[in-house]
Amino acid sequence: MERSKELKEIVKAIGNWMKKHKNDVCFYGEFVAFKGEECEVVDDIMLAYGSEDTIKIGIEELKKEIKKAKDKDGFVNI
Repeated sequence: MERSKELKEIVKAIGNWMKKHKNDVCFYGEFVAFKGEECEVVDDIMLAYGSEDTIKIGIEELKKEIKKAKDKDGFVNI
C-alpha cells in the first residue's frame, strides 16, 4: 500500500524534529486511516525511535493515561 502525501509529510516533519534535536529524541506511535464499515486500513505507518527502555516506559505510561481518558464507549482523545 502506498502511503498518502499527508502521511509522508508527517514522517518528514518527524525527521525535521529529530534533526533539530540532533537525534536526542524518543518517539513511538502509529497512524492508521480506515475506510468503510469493514474498517479497511487504507493508510498506515508504525514508528519507533529511541532507547528500548525509554520506549517501554513511555508505552506503560500511555496505557495508564488511556485508562484515565477513555469515555464510556471506549474512545480516547489524549
